Amino acid sequence: MNRRRIVLAALMVVAIAAAGWILMPHARKQQAQPARPPIPVPVITIGPRNVPIYREFVGFTRAINTIDVRARVTGYLAERKVKEGSDVDAGEVLYQIDPRDYQTALQRAQAAVELSKKNVARTEPLAARGFSSRQTLDQQVSQLHQDEAALRQAQLNLEYTTVKAPFPGRVGRTEIDVGGLVSEVNTKLTSLVQFDPVYAFFTPSDAELSEINQARVVGQVETQLLMPGADEPVAVGHLDFVDNSVDRATGTVTMRGVFRNSRKTVLPGQFVHVRVKLRDEPNGLLVPQAALGSNQQGKFVYVVSKDNKVEERQIKLGSVFKASQLVTEGVFAGDRLIISGLQNLFPGTPVDPKEAAAP
Repeated sequence: MNRRRIVLAALMVVAIAAAGWILMPHARKQQAQPARPPIPVPVITIGPRNVPIYREFVGFTRAINTIDVRARVTGYLAERKVKEGSDVDAGEVLYQIDPRDYQTALQRAQAAVELSKKNVARTEPLAARGFSSRQTLDQQVSQLHQDEAALRQAQLNLEYTTVKAPFPGRVGRTEIDVGGLVSEVNTKLTSLVQFDPVYAFFTPSDAELSEINQARVVGQVETQLLMPGADEPVAVGHLDFVDNSVDRATGTVTMRGVFRNSRKTVLPGQFVHVRVKLRDEPNGLLVPQAALGSNQQGKFVYVVSKDNKVEERQIKLGSVFKASQLVTEGVFAGDRLIISGLQNLFPGTPVDPKEAAAP
């Protein structure tokens, strides 16, 4: 029996020794493994700067002037002077109506005025000597005035045969062919739309109205015109109209910005975004949008602590400014903000901060 115990004890010693021999290299390997080096991260140092505060609204554009071009006299269309869809200047000739009938009418009116002048010239000395009645002279003077008025009308009618653009803009499609009869009553020749400047209408709520009114008290309110999906404005203008009442059905008030559109890239009727500048924030702190993270508590950023470890900060955001956003709470001037690679980090991670250029 003792012999059996001795054998079992020997076997156990051998097993323990074998296990120790197997595990010893792994223990030595784990013990020799170096600590994980800090993760390199790009950072920027946040500093105060002047930040313009905007509110952005969806709106639509409208031409400052839009008319139907119609003739003021009746006649046959002799010539179309401009190409459909072309840009024209104020006073540029668009159409020519056959002027011959009106030239003849003008000559008749001129002849009538000449005759009336001669009649008055003959009668005046006779009436002064009593050889002609004063009534006859008065009738001839009245006829002269009527003939002169008819002459002015004949001159106008002849001028109206040349149809000109009343303001600069772009003409539309011609509604009548050359040779067609143009009526001064109901014939539309084309449409004319003025592109520069251009209006943009938008409708802030009555709550936002108070902010905009505060900006109006300070001075002219800057507005920016943006195409949907764009970050940069295509035009900068100013607020030039605020309606005199709030729409009770929608709780909004109609406003209008006016913008230069010399390149004619903005067309009337487009949906656009309008930014209204409310004020300047002199000590604003901007955070790149790429540095923002989200969790159940809201938005957060990662900053590098004094001992070069990741620190999570819950923040409150303000207005968007290009590719950055104003932070109103949660960060401070001088904080080193991690601007990329947030998905590979967590609070307490050792990092090696590398100063980067602000995006």
